[in-house]
Amino acid sequence: MYSSENRSPSPQQLEPTIVELETIQWTDFLLDDKGKAIGVSGVEWKNFSSKQLRTICSRLALKGVKNVKKSDMVERLVACYENKQAYHKLQGRERKKDKAPRQQIHCSFRLINVLFSDKFAGDFANLGNVASRAVLDSGKAQNDQLFWEKVHLEFIKTSKDYNTLQFQEDDILSQQLHVDPSTIVAHDWKKLRSIWKSVNSDYKAALTRFTQSGTHDSNFYNFCNGKLDIYYLRKYLELKPGLNQTVEAGLPKECAISSDMMIDSSVSAGSTSASKRKRGGNEVAEAIREFSNSAMRSELAKQKLFYMEQENNRRDGEETRQKHKVLFEEWEKIQVHLRSLRQDLLDNRLDEATKAELEDDINGLVQRKNKLAIELGLK
Repeated sequence: MYSSENRSPSPQQLEPTIVELETIQWTDFLLDDKGKAIGVSGVEWKNFSSKQLRTICSRLALKGVKNVKKSDMVERLVACYENKQAYHKLQGRERKKDKAPRQQIHCSFRLINVLFSDKFAGDFANLGNVASRAVLDSGKAQNDQLFWEKVHLEFIKTSKDYNTLQFQEDDILSQQLHVDPSTIVAHDWKKLRSIWKSVNSDYKAALTRFTQSGTHDSNFYNFCNGKLDIYYLRKYLELKPGLNQTVEAGLPKECAISSDMMIDSSVSAGSTSASKRKRGGNEVAEAIREFSNSAMRSELAKQKLFYMEQENNRRDGEETRQKHKVLFEEWEKIQVHLRSLRQDLLDNRLDEATKAELEDDINGLVQRKNKLAIELGLK
């Protein structure tokens, strides 16, 4: 048997050197099962000398311990450690409290449902108008705060009116099973306004591409860059064309779609009623508006738009004019060739291999036609 004198000292009996103590940090404190500080660097308080404790206090920036007793230094160290822990917990709660929820794919669809609901459509249409005296007196006229606060209250309310993805008869929207407007994310009014501004901006960009396109494509979704919420907004505007002025505010006249044009659009979707388009502005703007209507997208309208734009934006130099003439002649030939190929493609007697070849030829010509359209200013 070994005598007690030959036994190795336990970790608690080891006395750390002054050099070791000068590297101590608050994270080195030793805690018991209840989380109370009972030492540092694996050594309990009782095993430190007064000099060592003063070194620890100095390292941790504790003042006023030069002439105090050992027990007082320990008490100061424990109390300071507990205060720091409490402060860190408070900071963690504040950070968690202040962290705004992240936007999800469902949010913009639910917001559009709210904005276009019967409850909000009227006020939504009046955004941007001069605020009433009641709104001005509330101090919430800036950024339409009063309106968006009401939207916020409705957005976070559990209501079946906003829980459904509308227009399920539409081929595109009927396939979006991953979109669930019933999912409620507790955004504040500023975030909801920001979401709308983003969707609105993307819609205007898509609308500009749609109205200035040189192709026959009348499917608005093809101009949305895959953003479903933009297409969803478009469907609502077809349903409630009176809100076009609010949504399209700031767009050039030649890019804006009037209520009448939306009615024309509904004819192509199966509606039996249509109204005439309002006319106005110079001839170029008139031609562009005519060109933007899918029902009027004929070869004659394209040529008319091209020549009028050329007349108003003619560049100096015969070389540039000659280049545009050559490009336009090529563009016209491609149009004729495309019509012929598409007509051939309708022949039911063609085998699948021949159809595939025709489709490849058509795709190649369409790409070339689009490049020419960009150079000619048609797109």
